[in-house]
Amino acid sequence: MIFKRVCFAALLISVVAACKEDPVPALPSSVSIQVNSIDLSSHSVELIATQPGEGINGTWTIESENENPGTFSDTNDALATFSGGYFDEYVLRWTLSNGIESKFDEVTVIISSESDIASLIAVGISASELLDAGYTARDLYDNGIAVSQLMDAGQSVADLFAAGILISELTDGGVSVEQLVAAQIPASDLISSGISIRVLFDAGVSVSDFISSGQTVRNLYEAEILVSELKAGGISLSQLLDAHISIEELLQASFTVAELLAEDVSIADLHEVGVSIQSLMDNGVLVIELYQADIRVGELQQAGVSSAALVDAGLMGELSDFDGNTYPWVKIGDQIWMAKNLESTHYSNGDPIASAYAYDEDEANVADYGRLYTWEDVDLNVCPTGWHVPTEAEWQVLVQEVVYTNARELKSTEFWSTPSDTELLGNNYSGFNAVPAGIGTPGSFTQLEESAVFWTATEVGSHAYVFSLKFDQAVVTKYQNAKITYRSIRCLQDE
Repeated sequence: MIFKRVCFAALLISVVAACKEDPVPALPSSVSIQVNSIDLSSHSVELIATQPGEGINGTWTIESENENPGTFSDTNDALATFSGGYFDEYVLRWTLSNGIESKFDEVTVIISSESDIASLIAVGISASELLDAGYTARDLYDNGIAVSQLMDAGQSVADLFAAGILISELTDGGVSVEQLVAAQIPASDLISSGISIRVLFDAGVSVSDFISSGQTVRNLYEAEILVSELKAGGISLSQLLDAHISIEELLQASFTVAELLAEDVSIADLHEVGVSIQSLMDNGVLVIELYQADIRVGELQQAGVSSAALVDAGLMGELSDFDGNTYPWVKIGDQIWMAKNLESTHYSNGDPIASAYAYDEDEANVADYGRLYTWEDVDLNVCPTGWHVPTEAEWQVLVQEVVYTNARELKSTEFWSTPSDTELLGNNYSGFNAVPAGIGTPGSFTQLEESAVFWTATEVGSHAYVFSLKFDQAVVTKYQNAKITYRSIRCLQDE
């Protein structure tokens, strides 16, 4: 682009002549400069000015102050070439002088200012020169300047992003995720561009940065940020619980049982994922609280909780019958059951029981298995005072409370035949301690070590309901037996 200004300057000189001189040549009526052409490849402008004529001198000068001062091919030739820096603004003057007075013309030249970016690039103008001239990185990128060239020209990743170059364009141009993160490009923009949260995290985006950008703790977890990494990043236990992170993973991330209990994580949930009863007790959980969390008395015993502690918690105790036989009792749900089969030979009023049989009529079996009774004994309430033979409905409460369809928690851990599937073995977690006392009929006994069958107080004509457990079955079965058969009895405490 050319800016022209024409100026006149009169040089007033007083001449005192002592002798006659030659006449002074007259200056042209006007002086002018024209830009003939611009050669971008050589940073030059071809200039044509008014010819000086006989006796007149012409001189080119640079009137502006420039970092790159520029040069003329010939400072006294009206047809001259001026070379300067790209995009620098030069004020060039052509002066005609006859020695007495002078006239001049000026032109302002900015080399290449009217050329499009593609043309400038085509003739080898560098990215840094174009940027210095005021073109944006976006302008240059759109005209074929690569991201690497822009960075070589001094543009940072942050500069390029601020200039409107997309994240995808930056990565296509070789910018790494680490460089994007270091440029403090918002995490939300990086995620929107398709970079995964896990990759960004590995590249240095912090958990707090993700949260600030609108990501939830659950989002981060589902993006495979580990619970331990979330914890190290400042996410609290309560936030992790609110994000439905499993208790097992929280424990693996080194949150303590005490911390989880303080956040109201249930005892049952902790126990379910493998926190031991001892660990719970070490963290201040009471025996009664363990029981209320559906951890049964038998399981508590097997975990090392003492009988004394269970008695103090009201979960175990002892009763006696008329004969002086003692029986442990156990609390299961809201019911209190004998934890041993009845072996009494007298009713609570002292009358003898006519049909109290030892299995196979061998008294040695009584200590482990108790006795077998007919339903007539049930009808007369063979149980000690304050206890009774439970009804079918009361048995149903026990089954639903403890096992639903799985009998393992009712079966004792000994005396049973070993099934082919060891998953059917008893664990006695309920503390009920059902033993396989077998069954009998007049003159016959069978199924010792294979079945435990208990009378109920609920009769159906000549039959009554029984509940049965088998060594090779996972279920508790209810069916009817003839009242004259011999079955075991467990007593239930009166309400």
